Amino acid sequence: MTFNEASKKVEYKPFDILLVNDGRYKIGNTCILTLNDNEIVIQSHIRIIRVLNPEIIDPFLLIYLLNTKIVQDQIKHKTFIQSTIATLGNRLREILIPIPKDPRFRKDIADTMRNLMLSRSQLLNEIRIFLDAEKENLGY
Repeated sequence: MTFNEASKKVEYKPFDILLVNDGRYKIGNTCILTLNDNEIVIQSHIRIIRVLNPEIIDPFLLIYLLNTKIVQDQIKHKTFIQSTIATLGNRLREILIPIPKDPRFRKDIADTMRNLMLSRSQLLNEIRIFLDAEKENLGY
């Protein structure tokens, strides 16, 4: 299967959150897609979480909350291990996410996460562009 064939099977958008749902040691790990993430294949052990209404919860606040100790502990306790395969399965829906009451605090967290993650994404993109140019200069 080629990248183009595989990439058509799963629809994703910028600011979707990817969460490892199955595996062994990485269950609960997350990332957020940016405009620079346009060539990816999402496998079956990755769950896509899309914020449908960012006015209610900002995706950058949500990724922060998904990585808090209280949420990661819940994920660990709800993970089912059978032989060598572990899965969170549909138990992800049972996870309680503690949303701060103070709207200013929520906004501060979301803004900080957005700035950090988008800056990182931009830097990685600049590195990719630089390496592509170097390959071309070296005749790769």
